[in-house]
Amino acid sequence: MPCIVRTETDLGNGFRFIGYGANLPIDAETTKTFWLTVRTFFTGAWADGDTVRRSLKIIEEDKRIVETQRPKMIPLDDRSETHVAADALQIGLPQLAATSPRSRLGNCRISASRSGTGARR
Repeated sequence: MPCIVRTETDLGNGFRFIGYGANLPIDAETTKTFWLTVRTFFTGAWADGDTVRRSLKIIEEDKRIVETQRPKMIPLDDRSETHVAADALQIGLPQLAATSPRSRLGNCRISASRSGTGARR
């Protein structure tokens, strides 16, 4: 199932970074991620290049970590490992996907531009 994640970093003095990531599973091995980063400071276009550069650096660092995780899929038998509350999405997603009509998953379209104009459904 698609999901959207919001993160916020408070740098003090009213300076904040807010990031959104929309994750759209394509198949069992592939997920498309669309992102949008906004800031409450240096709001002029002159600062956009630096924000994009920093955001891409973080995404590439995260990508390397995610792609080296093993096992790639959690076991379907939830008794084979210990879980915490934060695991609920990963545990429930395979069960939900198995019972959801495929058409429900195919109706969501997300797009975003590099200029950060946003996403639409």
